[in-house]
Amino acid sequence: MVVFINLEFTLYSILPNKHFLFSYQLPKHLSTLSNQILSIKQEQLDLAHKLKELHNEDYRPDNLPTYQLGQLKKGILCPTCFSLSHTTTRQNYLCTACGHKKTITTEIERSTKELKLLFPDNLMTTNQIYDWCGKNYSKERIRIILKKNYQSHLSRKMTYYSKK
Repeated sequence: MVVFINLEFTLYSILPNKHFLFSYQLPKHLSTLSNQILSIKQEQLDLAHKLKELHNEDYRPDNLPTYQLGQLKKGILCPTCFSLSHTTTRQNYLCTACGHKKTITTEIERSTKELKLLFPDNLMTTNQIYDWCGKNYSKERIRIILKKNYQSHLSRKMTYYSKK
């Protein structure tokens, strides 16, 4: 089967075909699969184990464009429309472009993951996250979020964080 997972993708002028699966069809298809009793052959199990063994969560392609932290715009991007414009209350982040609403904590956590994905070799510090989030939230708030989600390490002049 060919599976199209992009929610915004549409394929026009196609006859109904059992070999194409679109994102809106996935929930029904997966529930149908889970209700079926399938006999799994040893070859299929071996293939599944081999694929799982070869999976690399830290994979980074070699042909990525080069970029430096200083070249990038700072601030929390809306995950829906990628706008930098937002307003905040004490606890919530609200995108003024599309209305996306989440807690500030959730958005800082997401931005931290994005920074780590873009710069996997950089040490993750409170000051770095503070700068990355556009200096909109207090360092104390960021430090609390980092301590909750990451392992802290002391160095001579700073504290940095890594995966737990």
